[in-house]
Parts: sequence; C-alpha cells; structure tokens
Amino acid sequence: MPRFEVRLIAGGKARTLLVDASDADTARARVSGRGRILSVRRRPSWTLSRTLSHNERHILFIRLASMLDSRVGLAEALRRLASSFDGRIRRVAEQLADAVEIGDDLPTAMERQPADFPITVIALVRAGGYGIGTSEALRNAAGFESDMVRPMREFRSGLWVAIAHSLLGAVTMILTTHVLTPWLLSTDLFRDARTKVDIGWILLSSNLSTAVVVLFLGLLGGIAFLNGVVKPVAPVVVDRLFRLMPIYRHIASGLEQYVTFHKLALLIGAGVAMDKALSLIGEAAGRGVLGGELRQAARAVVMGRPWTDALRSIHPTDRASLAAADNREEVARTLQTLAQQHRDLYLLNVGLAQPMMRGVGIVFLGLSGMVLFGLTILPMMQIADQLARQAL
Repeated sequence: MPRFEVRLIAGGKARTLLVDASDADTARARVSGRGRILSVRRRPSWTLSRTLSHNERHILFIRLASMLDSRVGLAEALRRLASSFDGRIRRVAEQLADAVEIGDDLPTAMERQPADFPITVIALVRAGGYGIGTSEALRNAAGFESDMVRPMREFRSGLWVAIAHSLLGAVTMILTTHVLTPWLLSTDLFRDARTKVDIGWILLSSNLSTAVVVLFLGLLGGIAFLNGVVKPVAPVVVDRLFRLMPIYRHIASGLEQYVTFHKLALLIGAGVAMDKALSLIGEAAGRGVLGGELRQAARAVVMGRPWTDALRSIHPTDRASLAAADNREEVARTLQTLAQQHRDLYLLNVGLAQPMMRGVGIVFLGLSGMVLFGLTILPMMQIADQLARQAL
C-alpha cells in the first residue's frame, strides 16, 4: 500500500506522520482531527535512508524502558532520546514522538514505521498493555530480538550459501556434460587416437546428480512460492502443508506461535474474559490455521464447550495441559510455558537446519568438481594411456 508523509500543526508544533493509504485524500482523512494539516506527500517506494539495525533498536528499547520506569512520560522520553542520539535513532525517536503527542499509543506509532520495527516486535510491545507494562514489554522485545536475530541470520546465510553452491554445481555439471565433454570428444586428438573413451558411468552419475540438485532447488523454490504467492491467498492451505515438513514446520510457525501464546497468556492473566481474549488474539493472528482455531475456541467458550478442543494444530499433550488447568492463573501459566516451548523449538530447528543447508551446498559443489574431473581429466588420462600403448 502507498505511504504518505503528512505534515500538520498540533499543540502548537509541527508534526510529521507516516500514513498507509490508497490515496492522498484517504491519508488526509485518517489523520483528520489530529491537527491542522499542512501538506500530504506521497513517499517513494524506495528510500536512501537506512532502517534501524538490530543493535540500534535494542538501544532504543532499553533506554526508553529505563526512562519509563523513572516515571518519565512516553512523549518526553522519546524527545530526550532524539536529543541524545544522532542518525537513525534520532530520526525514529522524533517520528515516534510526533505520533505519540497527537494521540497514538507506542505500538501504533511503531506500526507507522514497519521498515524500522518488525511485526513480531510490535506485537510484543503491544502485549505490554495487557498487564506487564510498556517498559517490561520493551525489554521483552529487546531480549526476543537478541535471542532470535543471530540464529535467523545464520539460517538465512546458510540457506543462501546452499542455494549458491547448488546453482554453481548444477551449472557446472550441465555445461560439463552437455557442452564441454561433447566438444572435447569431437576434437582431432580423440578421433585420431582410435580409442573408445569409457565415461558412460560418469555421464549417468552427472545426470543423476544434476537431477538431485534441481529437485533440491525446486523444493526451495516451491517453499518460497508458497510463502510469497499462495499464503496471502490461501493461508490455511499453506499452513497445513508446512505442518507436514519435519523441520521447517517449526521454523515457519515458531515465531507466530510464540508471540500468539505469549499475548494470550498476558491477556488472560490480566483478567480479560476468556472468550474476549481468544477472539482478540485470534483476530490478531490473521487468517491462518492458528488464528482460525483461536476464533473457534472463542465461540466454544460462549457456547459452553471445552475451548481447548478447537486447538487442533498444537500437540495433543499441550492441548491436554491446557484442558487440565483449573483456573485463570493456571491457564495463563500454561500458555506462557507453551510460548517458551515454541520459542525453544524454533531455535532448535533453526540450529539444525543451518549446518544442514551448508552441508548440502558443499556436497553438491563437491559432486560438480568430481563430474568436471571425470569428464575432462579422466578422458585425457585414458587417451594418454592409449597413446603410450601404441608407442610401444
């Protein structure tokens, strides 16, 4: 969706708000009543300014949490941060302060800057309003990123290395088998030697290895297609397909399940009615399997049926633990335990997948080297041996 930069006067000061809207009139309408609008300008889809890094976001959250604990108001704390730092932290803090001073809460102000704040981080900060407080929520979000960013970066780097090695291996084997070797065998040297070069088994191995590499790349491409194209249209179908994949299912859904159960635990622990809490978190979870099950659980509570029966996507033992909880405190504690469990499973499977990806890439690259040797050097060794025999 296009993004607009709205300049307005509110409280005697100039403010800047970022608004997602289909057109300028819609953007103007979304901030009407906040102040006197000066201008509405569409921002380009690309920008030269860099977004907050993980370390900068960590500093922003920790320092903001400390000031909030000291009873400093949110807007004033953000202004102090802006005056104390330069660069991206200053820019982001000023934009957050502008949004807060004219009526946004902190998560909503962060949602105006999705390039600087990931969705999961915003969700954890918003969860602070359900009982633990904004400062504690900021620390949780900072800790969450510290725990998750490094493993995820290593997994992505391993994935890209595997893809690069696989592509290089496939291209090497295809060019060697279908271009270089036929040209080599058609040269005068091989024709004059009157020998039959025995490389049939190497050609067969090359074709089989190439097929394996192509299947591997096709699997990765299929997962990317499901995530990028199919999931926005049919999220339930994609979620169910991912649940069939032994390792990737925990990587695909681990963060969502952690954040969802964490927020639900905070809501229930803060005294929100069970059906209301399930409904709110179900709507926030989106149109996937887990969101649909939470909405079904909310309806089950209203109708007086066991709400845990609707959570078919979680493990039966986890469902049994929730069903055995006798009161609100035990339900909240069990949900928090489930959240930590999904977080640990995510980290475990990311840690398993990363070396596997790198290993697969190295194996494919090694196979391509063996094929290159077998289809170029080996024929030359065979013909050299034949020429030596003829000389005798």
